[in-house]
Amino acid sequence: HQHQHQQHMLMTVAGCRGLLTQLRARYVRRPFCREEAWALESRDRSAFIYHWDKWSSGELSNSNNNMMMASNKRLTETVWRMPFLVPFEKRAQAFRNALASDKKSMEATQTRIPTVNIRRTHLVADGWEAMKVMGPGLTRKIAVRFIDTQGRAEAGIDMGGPFKEFLETLCYEVFRVDYGLFAPTTTRDSFYPNPNCVLLPDWQEQMEFVGKILGKAMMEGHLVEIRFASFFLNLLLSRPPHFDDLMELDMDLWKNLSFIKSYQGDVQDLGLTFAVSNNIFGKHQTIPLISGGDDVDVTNENRVNYVMLMADYHLTRKIAPQTAAFRRGLFSVVSSDWMKLFTHQELKVLMSGSEDESIDIDDLRKHSQIDPRGSFPSPTVLSWFWSCVKKLSEEQKRLLLKFVTACSHPPLLGFKHLNPPFTIRFVPLQEARSPDSKSSSSGKSIFSRMFGRNPATGQLPTSATCFNMLKLPLYKSQKALAEKLVMAIEAKAGFDLQ
Repeated sequence: HQHQHQQHMLMTVAGCRGLLTQLRARYVRRPFCREEAWALESRDRSAFIYHWDKWSSGELSNSNNNMMMASNKRLTETVWRMPFLVPFEKRAQAFRNALASDKKSMEATQTRIPTVNIRRTHLVADGWEAMKVMGPGLTRKIAVRFIDTQGRAEAGIDMGGPFKEFLETLCYEVFRVDYGLFAPTTTRDSFYPNPNCVLLPDWQEQMEFVGKILGKAMMEGHLVEIRFASFFLNLLLSRPPHFDDLMELDMDLWKNLSFIKSYQGDVQDLGLTFAVSNNIFGKHQTIPLISGGDDVDVTNENRVNYVMLMADYHLTRKIAPQTAAFRRGLFSVVSSDWMKLFTHQELKVLMSGSEDESIDIDDLRKHSQIDPRGSFPSPTVLSWFWSCVKKLSEEQKRLLLKFVTACSHPPLLGFKHLNPPFTIRFVPLQEARSPDSKSSSSGKSIFSRMFGRNPATGQLPTSATCFNMLKLPLYKSQKALAEKLVMAIEAKAGFDLQ
């Protein structure tokens, strides 16, 4: 009887756990309560989080204490099945710790740092070839040496900056629509694999390469500006997309299928079959949704099945080979088990930062630094700078962040984790030419002609995104600093623009 009682208890617990997991999945798609409602009760939470911190730091795994080991087993099972019981920040920190631990263990066996030569004119091709040779070594430290358009190696030692620049430039290139690997959703604010990329040579290897690069960026703690579509992130997590995800992919298709699902008349009058027609560069294809589907009519009785199959085709089947290649690359660098602790929205934050979170200027200032290699630091100009930054609008703050770091979203878990740190280098303000200068107006720079002033007085702040560095001229007034800062970030002035 005791055994039967235990069996019933286990079945009850499993059923409750399954129900709670389904409710959580429904909440992720369409929230129906406060996020805090998913947290454990306070009397249970403190003990649970205490053991979580021990477990995520490896203390429980390394313990010989039987009670600790039993606690580790129970906690591990609970976390993998219901990760939402642990606050996102805790899980994110554990994820970062796991990546840092993997990176440290790999680099401990590294006898030398390989240097990759990247031609700026062939950045994607050279990066792809280099990463193919490295294999598992991609998780280790890598140095990048850029080759300029003249075929000469650019001066400098890679202390992390050139590799960050390589990642940034590579992401920009491979996500361009005309490159062909990825396509924007109808909202044009997120991307997913281009179904037609199968026409590109070596498309599988290239897609796998992009997955590896994203994994490497996550391991190094670099955010990418590109944001992936929610349905694609769900596929990466081995979770099926939902019908309403079609709204992100193609709003017109979602409307048409919703119309069919709720049509009041005879659906058979619409002349539909269980097949979908594709037109790829003038080549017509008919793809059955079920065996012999082009001969099966859609009726009132089977229309729900038709709608679900159509959604599955566009959200899953159409990009299945591309998704598989991307996953192979990504999970060869980052553990898929750890990533499954997160929802697709949380994974988006891990990769690209938060869209909704306001930028905490106090936190940014606290974790910024002054580059000692610049001009002598001016406390007055520094005070002016932070005063001006606080007065910027939220959109302008994001522009400033993108101007300096190449990503407009704040880093996960605060600016303490921005790598490299936000750095300010003071540079001398160029002296204005005297009025009797013999220079003709034709010799003035573009900015001189645009803004009707001497190039020196129009000098703008510049940036080096590979080092997260702002190069700030020593302006003579706070007003001048504010004007030039806004001008630079809104014009998206680039590297060393004057």
